[in-house]
Amino acid sequence: MPLSPSAKADLVARFTPLLYLSPQEPDYPVSPSDYVERAALWNSYPPHHDKATWGRLSGGERRPLIERGGISLDPAEDVHGASDPDGDGVAESYLGQRNDLGYPFLSPPEGETWLDFAAWQDSVRVGPDTGNRRTHDRPRPTLRQPWFTADVWEVDDYLAGLGSNGTARFGLRPREVPKLLGGIVVVAFHFLFPWHRQPRRRTALGPQDDPYTGDYEGDWTTFAVIARRTDEGPELPADKVAPLHGAFGQRWRGTTPDFEDHATARMQLVPWSELLTVNDHPVVVAASGTHNLYPHNPPLTAAGDVDPQGMDFGASVAEPVHKLAKDLADDPWSRVFMTKVVAGASVGGGLGGLVGAAVGAVVGVLASALEAAEAEKQGWMEQPKLTPDPPPDQDNPLVDDWEELEQRNVVAPAGINAPPLIDTARSELRHWTSAPKESLVDGSILFTADGERPTFAGRWGVRCVDDPFLLRSGIAYPDQRAAVVDALLVLG
Repeated sequence: MPLSPSAKADLVARFTPLLYLSPQEPDYPVSPSDYVERAALWNSYPPHHDKATWGRLSGGERRPLIERGGISLDPAEDVHGASDPDGDGVAESYLGQRNDLGYPFLSPPEGETWLDFAAWQDSVRVGPDTGNRRTHDRPRPTLRQPWFTADVWEVDDYLAGLGSNGTARFGLRPREVPKLLGGIVVVAFHFLFPWHRQPRRRTALGPQDDPYTGDYEGDWTTFAVIARRTDEGPELPADKVAPLHGAFGQRWRGTTPDFEDHATARMQLVPWSELLTVNDHPVVVAASGTHNLYPHNPPLTAAGDVDPQGMDFGASVAEPVHKLAKDLADDPWSRVFMTKVVAGASVGGGLGGLVGAAVGAVVGVLASALEAAEAEKQGWMEQPKLTPDPPPDQDNPLVDDWEELEQRNVVAPAGINAPPLIDTARSELRHWTSAPKESLVDGSILFTADGERPTFAGRWGVRCVDDPFLLRSGIAYPDQRAAVVDALLVLG
């Protein structure tokens, strides 16, 4: 039986995280409804999405389907652009508007929809003389922040709703729910950042192929608490849920073209017992610019206390995991390298525990070294000469020393006024603006379907022309439910 809204809100309140942001991060997570209502809505046609087909033609240039500021999420404002109920000078169109074709904005007859929040670098116009090659990187409109969007769901219900065709993607038979997935409740917190910044050195493209960085509008990232219910029924008390893992969303684009939308994404699972928490509120660290999320596992003294001085001499105990994550982002060759190492360790593990795993890892290293040598001989690993760029933002915040960590900005649940490892006199502390009940996605046309209406399945930022690997075009809302299931199945 599905969980009640009040039970979901209680779980959100129990597990709301503390989010640590770099002082160099220009944005806090924002309200998605504010973002949408201040954006324009376009459509374009796959596979090429030619600029000449964007939106609609008006006076020799292309115009959006709904002008900036004209999108409404209120069904009472379903006026088909005929009036201006909110008085902002732009006629309103309800995003879920019905007409003879069904839902023209959420599900157009053809093509794909996408949001334009801050337009393009060279011009807000779309015409024959405009480039529209890079997203706008100047200050954006002020939105409600800091804000999180919450989604509480159960793996059993999710798999049952997919049907046999849907569960096959996980390698599961119809109606099969492995024991490790039974009774799992996921409390997910989604953060929308207006702007993703990804310097070129973190992509697989040189300047001869793409003279721009991998920046794009509308960046979603997710942290989730994976728990198991210890009681039945829709009114599941929050204390009848036992947390098992924290799941940290991480994504890089342009590193491997073998994945859908040319993105590499994962949920990094960390046992709950290893997380730094404040009364069940986990500490989550966001990398500046890319917003990849990481745990903050602080160095400990022999007595088990946090030792701030340890931050002066290196990273936290989680550094090896994050170093691997950074390798995957910075160097696509290291992804091949580490895959072979891990595969070697897996094979060797069958030879006898840690010893066998070590032998296998060595085999993997040697195989990778030989392949790397051959790749270098053939010229595949030659690095292009890069034009001068600003120094890239570091994508592993946990190598900061104590002085830098002290200056982090923090978003915390109401009532937490002394976050760990932070000097509040030197850091900005804010509390979440979103309340648990209003943050839930249930019934929203932006996130969930109720069986009768579609949801917005388009992209959350502008499309850009001449965009290899879709590096600079907005992303669709990530399928984090599937990512959580994938991560759990890997645990086996």
